[in-house]
Amino acid sequence: MKWYFLILLCVSITLSGGEFIHQASEDMVTIDCPVEACHAINKLGLLGDWVRLEDGSRWQVALSDCDDVLMWSIGDLVYITQSHSVLCSYDYMMINHTKKTVVYANRLVKPAYFGPNSRFIVAVDHDSERILLNDGTWWTISEYDESLLHKWKENHTLIIGVNSGFDRVAYPFILINVGIDIFDLGFDEWVSAQLSYE
Repeated sequence: MKWYFLILLCVSITLSGGEFIHQASEDMVTIDCPVEACHAINKLGLLGDWVRLEDGSRWQVALSDCDDVLMWSIGDLVYITQSHSVLCSYDYMMINHTKKTVVYANRLVKPAYFGPNSRFIVAVDHDSERILLNDGTWWTISEYDESLLHKWKENHTLIIGVNSGFDRVAYPFILINVGIDIFDLGFDEWVSAQLSYE
């Protein structure tokens, strides 16, 4: 009898906690979408279970959020941010700036390698903790993430997102490195970053 009560308690906490976290994430739809981090939807799953962006990356949507995605349209502007939920197995949140809705998502497929809308690393400056992308932009990495930079190499493909972490004021973006994931298993590495102006 005790184990039955414990299971019910855990389910109740998980569900109520999940609702709280999802409600908190919906507050993020009021954030302006920086041009550098904006992505456009170019294909949607018929069941609302996945979203493909203009760079070719494809994202699996949480089952509980598929109904929201069914209301989305090709061409909607979205941005990616990290998920802070400890109660969910999704690493990211996809925020539809056009429709003002939020869904949890995981990356399924990398952006097209050297595709016309893909971003990749051209140079890494370890002395100044900066990276240069193929579009000519320089990005400074947060001092909290310096240790990760040594694994980042030229030609690694990146996805630019919006930082919703504690250091978002100083570093308003995240750079999601999908090039580290050689076998495309969804093991990304991201760092907080700011756009550098020379």
